[in-house]
Amino acid sequence: MAVWAGGTVATEAEGGKTKAVVPTPYVYRTVGKTKLRLWVFSPPAARRMRPSAKARPVIVFFFGGGFVKGRPNSEFPRCEHFARRGVVAVAADYRVQSRDGSTPPDSIADGRAAVRYLRAHAGRLGIDPNRIAAAGSSAGAVTAACLGCIGADEADRAAGGVSSRPNAMVLFSAQYAYAPIAGKEYRRPERLALYRKRWGSQDMPRISAYHHLDANAPPALLLHGEADAICPVAAARLFAEKMKRLGRPCRLVTYPGGPHGFHRRGPAAGRPSALQEADRFLVGLAYLPSLPTAATAPAR
Repeated sequence: MAVWAGGTVATEAEGGKTKAVVPTPYVYRTVGKTKLRLWVFSPPAARRMRPSAKARPVIVFFFGGGFVKGRPNSEFPRCEHFARRGVVAVAADYRVQSRDGSTPPDSIADGRAAVRYLRAHAGRLGIDPNRIAAAGSSAGAVTAACLGCIGADEADRAAGGVSSRPNAMVLFSAQYAYAPIAGKEYRRPERLALYRKRWGSQDMPRISAYHHLDANAPPALLLHGEADAICPVAAARLFAEKMKRLGRPCRLVTYPGGPHGFHRRGPAAGRPSALQEADRFLVGLAYLPSLPTAATAPAR
């Protein structure tokens, strides 16, 4: 593993030597003086392919941090894993409160712009615009879920109909609802009150994926620790149930004793890691080739 730009980057063996695979940055959006970048990890084989070669699926990761903090390099290890498996993997920056004075809807608007950029520049990046998976951890998973569940916005229409909705979702430790669900108690009321105080009551329903979920939602994989005190697993179960009622493909995998961000702490004994489950999900969608015989090593 090599160190670059404040984070780890992929490496590959070439001629018996280890060679750094440096992700390529692209500015996908400028807001005021802030330039937001995508860090694109191309599969090693893709860099040697002809331009006419078949376009590859892409998985774009959004980092966690409660919409308050975080950096895209936290997702570099997962990008490395999936780039080595054969897809184009992307770590997306977006605005957060501590750096930019932003709110969650601002972050999600950035996520939308990132997906639109990938679609609009698919030829240049060598990706298939109809096979874009949005993924993330914690707040990044909220962003990915909102992209999948909320329909077109004005920016989509202004972009000539280039959609910001991904074709699949891979969600690690997400919060799926930020508003009450009739007849259901999925988290302590004081936590919802804290969110309303922090972000404003008008913003919370806007980022509540459960409440926007409809029959157009893409296939989803939900990965959740059962001991998550920040994003309780009850909301994940309610989201999965609603997806199934709508006839949408959805798989919820829970991890007994797993806390928030459990997937960064290594696999549970005797069962696949969250990263391996994500790998299998993408194999099922034909985004990836079949899993190798040996288990893939989980990213940090």
